Amino acid sequence: MHKANTYFITTEKNAPEVARLLYQSQLIVKNMGELFPESIDPAQLHRILDVACGPGGWALDVAGHYPDVEVIGFDISPTMIDHARLLAEVEGLANASFHIMDATRPLDFPDHSFDLVNANFIQSFMPPAAWPTALQEFVRVTRPGGIIRLLEYEVAITNSSPVDETYRIFAEVTAQLGRSFSSNGQHIGITPMLRRLLLEAQCQEIQHKPYAFDCSSGSEWHQGFSEDWIMLSRLTYPFIVNARGEEAGDHIKAMLEEGLKDLQSEDFCGILYLLSVWGRTPAAEKVSTGRDA
Repeated sequence: MHKANTYFITTEKNAPEVARLLYQSQLIVKNMGELFPESIDPAQLHRILDVACGPGGWALDVAGHYPDVEVIGFDISPTMIDHARLLAEVEGLANASFHIMDATRPLDFPDHSFDLVNANFIQSFMPPAAWPTALQEFVRVTRPGGIIRLLEYEVAITNSSPVDETYRIFAEVTAQLGRSFSSNGQHIGITPMLRRLLLEAQCQEIQHKPYAFDCSSGSEWHQGFSEDWIMLSRLTYPFIVNARGEEAGDHIKAMLEEGLKDLQSEDFCGILYLLSVWGRTPAAEKVSTGRDA
């Protein structure tokens, strides 16, 4: 039995969140300009695992671009997996499959099953104490010398007080609930931790690549950023109210209204940072747990 979903947005029967995640995935891949960092050779990849895949955006992109690669995604949400399976069928991607599974529990895969394990934005549900155990599982299911790749973000920095205020409240609440690495609740705090987390999982040859997306008015990213911020602000409202009460919810609503005006202004400026970190798994004798099937 899988435990309850700890993602800060309710995903079951939540069509707006499914749409937001698919849209977000498309925008990020487009602006990154790549599915993998250039030092990762797709020709060396035969089986890929996408952790907490949501409705399958990244996994389906990989399956579509590399038809000879088997791509497996999993998520705790049946709603997300239903959408991913439907999209794979509609797009005729027989090399993509999806399963219901919890990333914070032992994975139902044999040792050394994959050439690459990918995890995008799992900070949204992975509390700090759960990361080491989860990464050991990622290492276990990856072949010796295979790759674990993590992609995370920090909240955008903008010249809009209400936009920044919504991010600040979200960061404070996640820290308040013990769900971020931030020392003071002013940011998410995950990106500086990624290299150390991989090192502690005994990964080697660790590399990183930062991405900065200009979301200012007139930029290619602006419309996508604006729509994503609006959807995220609305969808996180119950999360904020549950942690801080109705007064905080009313404040978020006011910030949303003011933020919309700023986003529509020609003077709006903003930058969103992402960091991709990846490393190779250690020798087989260091990670085998006897779970090979």
